[in-house]
Amino acid sequence: MLEGGPLPGDNAAELLYDLNLPLRTHLDVLRKALERAAIEGIYATDVPGSRALFVIDQYGCSQQGLSSQQFNERLQQTVDTALQRAGIAADREDHNINATSLEGAARDPLRVPWANYPLHPVACPV
Repeated sequence: MLEGGPLPGDNAAELLYDLNLPLRTHLDVLRKALERAAIEGIYATDVPGSRALFVIDQYGCSQQGLSSQQFNERLQQTVDTALQRAGIAADREDHNINATSLEGAARDPLRVPWANYPLHPVACPV
């Protein structure tokens, strides 16, 4: 049994766990979020399973001409709305798990390149 066994790589804190859950993707939600963020700069939405997805597109923000203050206000409002729709308590941030995903396949053989996902090529960095 490999439950709790180490994963390849230098980080000993990364362990293998069998979640016993069927794989379910929401690539349609990701695709829509990437497209909307490219236009609006900031987009957030709820994802089935009491989760939320936030996408920030630096080029979209630039096209909107947002000042730092406007960016921060819009981000906070957009995120708060998505968290509320996802049923995630705003006053219980210590129970929320956050992750940032950047394309790092060129540096990490365990990561799948964004270009392998069925998304618009503009959304998949090289």
